[in-house]
Amino acid sequence: MRCSGRACYLNSIALASKIALNTDGNLLIFIDGLFVKKTDPDQIVDTAGSYFSKMTSGITSITESLIYYDNHCSSNTYDAGRNSCITKGLRFAELNETTASAINGIPACSSSAWTWTQTYAGGNSRFVWTGNSSGPSGPSVRNIRCVK
Repeated sequence: MRCSGRACYLNSIALASKIALNTDGNLLIFIDGLFVKKTDPDQIVDTAGSYFSKMTSGITSITESLIYYDNHCSSNTYDAGRNSCITKGLRFAELNETTASAINGIPACSSSAWTWTQTYAGGNSRFVWTGNSSGPSGPSVRNIRCVK
């Protein structure tokens, strides 16, 4: 048996530490930190019980409060980054969902670079965060992390 992330494998069979039934009756398994459809592991389930594609969205991780996020962390302006997330069916995090506001929140892209949130900060600025710090930012290039 070998283990990777939060799942262990016996030959090619994933041994899930958590299983669940979705509201539509499909069996879900918790593999590598994500709840996925047993019959199609590309299909991640969100808190509303809907499915979305891991491949298309780029989602790779989940917080303890069940917010999925990607690890792509490119840099761009607020509008361009937001549009990139929307194209994948995702969004920017709210400030209260991040490690700047919650111990087990969504981590910033790095400990030294600011990451956009969708939380309005007044004027033409939005809040950004890094680690457990946050502040307003006007038009600028910042890190992008998409969430679901």
